[in-house]
Amino acid sequence: MVIITATDIVYEIQGRELLQVEQLQMNKGDVIGVVGRNGSGKTSLVNILAGKIKPAKGEVVTASSVRLVPQLKRNSSFKSGGELTQEYLNAAYVHRPELLLLDEPTTNLDT
Repeated sequence: MVIITATDIVYEIQGRELLQVEQLQMNKGDVIGVVGRNGSGKTSLVNILAGKIKPAKGEVVTASSVRLVPQLKRNSSFKSGGELTQEYLNAAYVHRPELLLLDEPTTNLDT
């Protein structure tokens, strides 16, 4: 079962094309990792798929519930980075999304 499709995505920052995706499709049960150098558009792609930012061109069609655990989280003087990440993961799981997008989920994650 297809849960998300992205077609003809173009994303630009200050007139520079950062991403160009002809077609991306995810099916229920897929586990996908996005790998690339810093600044190559990984976070932008995840945010486009989550509907947090709009591409300059193209469309994203979701047939399921989507939740995003972002890379940049709020600061706290009372919780560690790992505790904050766990808090974001728990908040996402409560909604039982069919598609869970994790942007650098192991950053600061405690044991």
